[in-house]
Amino acid sequence: MTLMVTSLTSGYTTDYGILMLAVTLCTLPTVALFFGLQKYFVAGVLGSVK
Repeated sequence: MTLMVTSLTSGYTTDYGILMLAVTLCTLPTVALFFGLQKYFVAGVLGSVK
């Protein structure tokens, strides 16, 4: 996925709209996974602080 995003910046001009769309599509699965497992993530962080 990161190679696809970097290949969008090659050339003389950069289409920032398509670049931001690609970055958003790469970020969405990570954000969805975080919000789906947020209670476990917070419990792990709070457990290590004790």
